[in-house]
Amino acid sequence: MFSLSKLKFSSIKTLSNTLVYSRLGFFSTSIRESMEAKLREKFNPTYLQINQEGDDKVQVIIESEEFVGQPILRRHRAVNDLLKDEITQIHAFTLDAKPPSK
Repeated sequence: MFSLSKLKFSSIKTLSNTLVYSRLGFFSTSIRESMEAKLREKFNPTYLQINQEGDDKVQVIIESEEFVGQPILRRHRAVNDLLKDEITQIHAFTLDAKPPSK
């Protein structure tokens, strides 16, 4: 048996994914993969970058034809609604959703 209080930013391997213990709890690396799969399926992005900053911060930069003509609030709501399950599992989420650059 091991003590969680002695773990600091170390990994614990499981059969399905890797869990990283941080001061806020466990962060699953599968969150990033889940976000990427959902965003690619829903928005078919021309550009997608997902940055994991530390153990519990994620930044998403996405460009998609789906965003053409949509105000920023509608674009952000669409992405936030799609990723609501993943967003609740992290400490901070930053989003830049825009139409493709020309």
